[in-house]
Amino acid sequence: MPRRKSLKERYPFYDALIQIAQYVREKKEEGNFSLASFLQDMINAIAEAEREVYLREHPENSANGFYDRNLHLTMGNLEIKVPRVRIGGSFRPALLPQRWKRVDKDYENLLLALLVNGYSRANIKRTLETLNLPYREEAIEDLTDLIYDHLDAYRTSPLPEELFAVFMDAYHGKL
Repeated sequence: MPRRKSLKERYPFYDALIQIAQYVREKKEEGNFSLASFLQDMINAIAEAEREVYLREHPENSANGFYDRNLHLTMGNLEIKVPRVRIGGSFRPALLPQRWKRVDKDYENLLLALLVNGYSRANIKRTLETLNLPYREEAIEDLTDLIYDHLDAYRTSPLPEELFAVFMDAYHGKL
């Protein structure tokens, strides 16, 4: 049986992992560790390191500060400092989602689940505020339209010929 590779053999960034593990342990011992703040720090650090690599490859360019962006995840709101370069918009950290997309798929799935389960718009807004997630009326409208499109496609689709009867049970709720 082949021997299992050590951590150092499996991860080229082993030394960085050891430092990160020590950082996490210290923060937990201090009592001020959260996964959201850790992820925020990691994304900010990796984005800045990525800019340094980019600038080494493009010596004609230079760093030009940061701009703030919020990234809304189900675990919380992350305040990201996106590094900039001076010449043009040629640099964008690979870790960040596409431009203008500041929520992840889990957020969209959460909204969809709340709508499908009959939550009112006021209840959805309260729930999202409790989770420190953004509430946009346009997102609710888009998802409502998506639900109606799926329902319409299902309603108008032909049934297979081998079906004799269809039994449906339904819950009538307001969207």
